[in-house]
Amino acid sequence: MSSEVAETAIVYPGTVLGDGCKILDYAVVGKQPTLGPRSTAMQEELAPLELRLVAGEGAPHKAARDAIPVVRALDQLQASLETVVA
Repeated sequence: MSSEVAETAIVYPGTVLGDGCKILDYAVVGKQPTLGPRSTAMQEELAPLELRLVAGEGAPHKAARDAIPVVRALDQLQASLETVVA
């Protein structure tokens, strides 16, 4: 088994894709965050992203379904950080 990456997806160098991972259309995976000039967050490079398939047999879409709330939370966090920096 190997990973699959859509032609329109962007996977940044250093990203590790585990067996069975699927990166779908227009996904951007492994991009380092860009902080604003007034950000007080630590401005050091993060470790490379590692994606592993966590769904058990018989539940191939569980990992994707479970990731949706995480993505929504990250979107909300990013929006709140952008308003603080602005």
